[in-house]
Amino acid sequence: MFISCKGKDGAVGPAGAKGDPGAQGTAGAKGETGTANVIYSEWLAIPAPAANTPVRKNFSFMAPKITQEIVDKGHVYGYLKHSTGAVVPLPYASSYTYTSTGEQAGSYLNTILVGLGGISLNQDWLTPGTVQPAFANATGIVGGYVNFRYVIIPGGVSARVASLDYTDYEAVKKFYNLPD
Repeated sequence: MFISCKGKDGAVGPAGAKGDPGAQGTAGAKGETGTANVIYSEWLAIPAPAANTPVRKNFSFMAPKITQEIVDKGHVYGYLKHSTGAVVPLPYASSYTYTSTGEQAGSYLNTILVGLGGISLNQDWLTPGTVQPAFANATGIVGGYVNFRYVIIPGGVSARVASLDYTDYEAVKKFYNLPD
């Protein structure tokens, strides 16, 4: 003969004691250096001027990754590469000298203007008075520069990059792992 009873479930019992922690796991492999969502161009050849006056040279570059959000919240940095391989950050002022006497004849400023989908690289004569004919009559960029590169830092990129000196191209290249 079999007898069975079925009743209501009882109350939940008290929690058990905490168990001992497990052993420390092994460290993972070091990850590759990232670029923190940074966008950069290749070294671009400097084109013929889009506008060329005796006191201003203007060169246009397409940059489709420059969106309204980048314009509003991000940063765009520009760099010029000289024919010697030296790289200078923009803005960059340069003096113009007479080659025969070494006397300074004036100076000009290289800057960029950023807009939706593009960048304008400008060279402006700064010295009041007579513009040097070699600058005024130049049909391309002055100063031996052969390439231009831009680096786009979207808004919201970690604050740890705040201490990075963007005027030091080698530091920027190393930090963001930019190729030559």
